[in-house]
Amino acid sequence: MFQADHVVVWTPDRDAVLAALSAATGLPILDGYAPKGGVQARGVRFANGPFLDVHEAPEHGPVLLGLGGRLADAEALAERQGWRARVGAGQDEPWDILSFRRGQGVLSHLFIIDYRLDQVLARPVFNRGLYHLPPSGGPPLSRVWIAAADAEAASRDLSALGFVAAGEVRSKLAPFAGRLLRGARGDVVVCPGEDAVVRIDVSGDRPLRVVALGPRLTAVVGRDESAGPSPTP
Repeated sequence: MFQADHVVVWTPDRDAVLAALSAATGLPILDGYAPKGGVQARGVRFANGPFLDVHEAPEHGPVLLGLGGRLADAEALAERQGWRARVGAGQDEPWDILSFRRGQGVLSHLFIIDYRLDQVLARPVFNRGLYHLPPSGGPPLSRVWIAAADAEAASRDLSALGFVAAGEVRSKLAPFAGRLLRGARGDVVVCPGEDAVVRIDVSGDRPLRVVALGPRLTAVVGRDESAGPSPTP
């Protein structure tokens, strides 16, 4: 029903983070949100469509996973599931967002985005490449690892959003093990810990590298031979 669209990061080290990730993956850096001509957000788009959206900020902020899908479907699902959510976007943004209120475990680290692509293209502040250019090759975003204090509840919520349970996976890198849930544009792994998005996996044949994207978020680039079932194509 919903699929990985992008991971959002706020950091004072935007350009350094992206330079390291671009060097590790070979992906070009694209400009995103640019108010008053100054670029606030940049990122990279992976071969299977999702992208990393890195915002310049005075200090490190939360990491969120955005899922793409229809707003009407998201509202209906939230009502059925009893999830506390709100709809809205700021600054005349060319998309609608359903965000989940605090205190709902992993769910509070997710949001659902529904683009109005014609408006993205019509507004120079957003029409910078990151939000609309199609993938141009390179490695895919294979997995997003999400730590959960309540793994059962997190798995149920992700299943309701359209991800399909596929057993356990292991990795030789932290956080080492978790529950795999398959998705149409990248999988999710639920692992034990304080609720947070903690790792992204970027597949490929390059030597395995770890890129720090923030105090708790890492990108694992390359082939992790011990990571269990093959990622979604």
